[in-house]
Amino acid sequence: MFSRREFLKNLLAICSLPLVLSSQESTSKKYLIVYYTRTLNTQILSHFIQRALGADLFALETLKPYPKDYDAMVAFAAEERRKGFCPPLLALPNTKQYDVILLGTPLWSLDISSPIRTFLTQSDLRDKILIPFVTNAGYKFGNALDTIVKLVPQATITNALEHSFTLKEKTSRNLKVLNQNKIIQNKEFEILQQNKVQTWLKTFKGV
Repeated sequence: MFSRREFLKNLLAICSLPLVLSSQESTSKKYLIVYYTRTLNTQILSHFIQRALGADLFALETLKPYPKDYDAMVAFAAEERRKGFCPPLLALPNTKQYDVILLGTPLWSLDISSPIRTFLTQSDLRDKILIPFVTNAGYKFGNALDTIVKLVPQATITNALEHSFTLKEKTSRNLKVLNQNKIIQNKEFEILQQNKVQTWLKTFKGV
């Protein structure tokens, strides 16, 4: 019987392996990117991945908006995590036709964001391949992978990516406005052109 520490160590090792697909599989598998964003960091990364893979894209939106103030949001996220709260969403994507789900989440209180928790608990992801990508402020995956495994034990979780943006809300309180300006100026992808995201994308056959 493996300990929890050994299980997580093995999981991280598996997640670092490339998703190896034959050329036939790479053309037949259908990709969907499901993500939640608040400051637009995760949106920028999601759109960059979508452009590279030609995947379909679905942005999760909550019925009620989250606090705009950073400190209030940190406290709010911590309380949601403590309760395991799943906020109601405006809509859920239809995942039935997809083989691979790329799951984009910011790291909240060292865990997945609450809207992603809602998606995982309310969607049928049995036998799906899940590829998490976690945006963070320097804390890497935190507990995100552990939580995803617990919520969707029948999915195959592989090839995970963690990415820390240069601009973080803790030090750039107007981060969403800054990102909106980057998007308007078509400069949102500049920081992603030559880094580990590009290397990660090359693990996908056909890219």
